[in-house]
Amino acid sequence: MSSHAAALEHYGSLLIGRLRKFTPTSKVEVYFPTSSDDLLARFNQALANQSLAQAMQGRKNILATQFWVLNNAAALPEHELQLLANLVQNFPGANIRLIVFLDTSRKPNNALESFGDRKSVV
Repeated sequence: MSSHAAALEHYGSLLIGRLRKFTPTSKVEVYFPTSSDDLLARFNQALANQSLAQAMQGRKNILATQFWVLNNAAALPEHELQLLANLVQNFPGANIRLIVFLDTSRKPNNALESFGDRKSVV
């Protein structure tokens, strides 16, 4: 979280660059959803190569780690952020790790509450 949008953007770009450099077998995707339908379609695409049981069990090494970067989670409607949090938590086999950037200078946001106890705040 940051109250300085420019710093958030700068360090976010650095983090994305380092993820791509140091995790070459992982997929790093900057995420700008336009609708809940797009969100579901993208998540379904991430699970396409495994069964529902595999996706829910979270077997390791079925899929390479995917990093989904939400540049400004505060811009997402709260229900879409909750949907994304639920999908990632309920389908660990997708092996998706979310990196959420919040600009707290514009308005207060409870976006991280969607992720429950399974979050790390820096």
